[in-house]
Amino acid sequence: MNCGQTCIAPDYILCEPSIQSQVVENIKATLQEFYGEDVKKSPDYERIVNKRHFRRIVSLLEGQKIAHGGETDEASCFIGSCGAWWAEAVW
Repeated sequence: MNCGQTCIAPDYILCEPSIQSQVVENIKATLQEFYGEDVKKSPDYERIVNKRHFRRIVSLLEGQKIAHGGETDEASCFIGSCGAWWAEAVW
């Protein structure tokens, strides 16, 4: 999962539209397996480096159709795993 600067790492999944829902469900299950019921409480889930970057990323998510997650907490620079559907522009 991309929780910071990963310049060359892919942070997207391309899949056939007919299986999108199943892919999202599999991602949800995998995230729960990795980080537990409450990802915000997981010591293994990283935070955004500072509030300026937190706000920039949150502004990209505003108005998007989020497939899963997307919880935010500015005080701790936490952005839960999330994704916008491919059909939605994020930039």
